[in-house]
Amino acid sequence: MTRIHLHRLRNALVLSCVLLAANFVVTAAAGGYDVRLAGLHLVAHGSFKPLLYLNAAFLLACLAGFSKTVDAPASYEQVPFVRCAAAAALVAICAHWNSMTIDLSFHDWNHSHISSGLRTTADFARLFSRPQADGFYRPLTFLSLWFDYRVFHQAPIAYHVHSLLLHLMNALLVGWLAKTIGYSHSVAGWAAVLYAAVPGSFEPVTWPAARFDVLATFFTLLAVICALRYLKDDGKWIGGASVCLLLGLLNKESSYAVPAVVAVWALLAERFGFPPVNRARTWRLLAVLVAICVAMLLIRFTVFGSMGGYPAAPGRSSQFVLSFRTFASLFSRMLPLSVAVFNTTDSGSRFLRYAQVLLPLVLIATAAVARTGKREIFLLCLMLVAALPVLNLVGWLGPLAQNSRYLYLPACFMCIFLPAVVSSSRARTLLLAGWVLVFAICLRMDQVVYQRMIERIPATVAMVAADARDAGEPVNLVNVPEDPWGVYYFRLELVARLKTALPGATIVPDATAPSAGLNYDWSPEGEALLRRAGFIPRGGSPPPKH
Repeated sequence: MTRIHLHRLRNALVLSCVLLAANFVVTAAAGGYDVRLAGLHLVAHGSFKPLLYLNAAFLLACLAGFSKTVDAPASYEQVPFVRCAAAAALVAICAHWNSMTIDLSFHDWNHSHISSGLRTTADFARLFSRPQADGFYRPLTFLSLWFDYRVFHQAPIAYHVHSLLLHLMNALLVGWLAKTIGYSHSVAGWAAVLYAAVPGSFEPVTWPAARFDVLATFFTLLAVICALRYLKDDGKWIGGASVCLLLGLLNKESSYAVPAVVAVWALLAERFGFPPVNRARTWRLLAVLVAICVAMLLIRFTVFGSMGGYPAAPGRSSQFVLSFRTFASLFSRMLPLSVAVFNTTDSGSRFLRYAQVLLPLVLIATAAVARTGKREIFLLCLMLVAALPVLNLVGWLGPLAQNSRYLYLPACFMCIFLPAVVSSSRARTLLLAGWVLVFAICLRMDQVVYQRMIERIPATVAMVAADARDAGEPVNLVNVPEDPWGVYYFRLELVARLKTALPGATIVPDATAPSAGLNYDWSPEGEALLRRAGFIPRGGSPPPKH
């Protein structure tokens, strides 16, 4: 394809970004539309799909801005990385500050029930020799959570600060990875700043029990950096790559991506404009990394009798069922949502209005000036490879932005891609500052949903407790969702607090129809429980809804 054809294609894709941005703004403002025009039926039920299409068009427009040489000005190269690292720390604190107030008392929120049971050497040994209840093998993260529990007990701020510090270290490692790959100090610094507020960090930083992702990413990044340093010229880095891979695998399965990333780098990096690697070193390194992965898989089989994972059916894990749709989700979900993701169902949030304006502007402006070289295309390839361990889980991403933690590792490469494609633009600083603000707004929208829902729980508990004391009957929660608006453990938290307020009372959390006792229906519009008039005596018939 000639340069003229590429230029025309890029203009067409930038125009498509404008049209899809308008579509996103309309759906975000109106909640959707259903229009018929001369036999053409246009329908949208929310802003999630329009966001997907907008992000996908943006990536295509960036790729259409292909250039054989993408050189940043000398002044851009000389910006010290230390300054950007300090900026990354500031951005991480500001972007995640509101997450510090989000806390639940239900034990799975921070696995306190497991931490409290670790008292003897045998207890700790069982972390490494017994399967987790959810089908995974991640003992090191439980040691991290046990440390918080042992030192700070149930102080929620300690868990949050610990996770935030680990996330900040990951942001700095993303910058180091960019520098190791061969990018300038400034591209590396901006990569660290962007990752400090990357939308996929909401769950890993906010939810203490999601620290598996933070720790696994920490060791995965270190393993990849050590591996690349070893392939360049330094033999001592092979030990660091091996140890970090092992530690990563003891935290989460996402670290199994390390050998794949190294293999793809060794096989294709030279074709995409990176320096060649030593083949003998490559085979030696891959042999060690693959051996570690095989050994860890054997341990999993020994502990679980299978690969483990979330059981979708008896003896069958949902992680290992592959189809065309599974692989397509890498392109239809993972790649576009790595650009920006947030809970699109919260239509009343003022932060959604901010996103309506800022996100399209930043995307269109970036697409218009982006110059993408071979190296930037290779970054997207590495992002796909890094997502392979969560291949079957990426499809779970939807309008509620639940499971966005599966983007946490792959998004490292997107945060290098963005500053790289605008490095030759005079407006690069303004554009990248805009991206940081967009990412922070995405995080804030998710934080607002959690804060609002959790703040409703005390009043709901007080209302139900007052009713139950007067009636002395069981409490039935009818059709209350487990995670309304994507808030993990909402129903379990509500039930746990009800049991604390009503010791000895019978709480039925998952009733599908009214039965004997007090009955409460879930009101999605009011985000609250509504009590049915009166209560049903044993053997009686259900009263109408209140």
